[in-house]
Amino acid sequence: MDWMLYGANGYTAELVACEARNQGKSPILAGRSEAKIAALRDELQLPARVFSLSSPAEIEEFLRGVSRS
Repeated sequence: MDWMLYGANGYTAELVACEARNQGKSPILAGRSEAKIAALRDELQLPARVFSLSSPAEIEEFLRGVSRS
């Protein structure tokens, strides 16, 4: 089951991402800042997606394959 951590480059979310990775989990890192998300993606070797929350259609597209529960 894939799950996403939006705003992953924020302080608390980055801590969650690191802990998830330490536990062998692979959340999809996501957020608006391509450079910041890419840096965290490269550091943690996790999948990532970059998108804003301004377009419902774009949000729906980037949420495909992500667990909704």
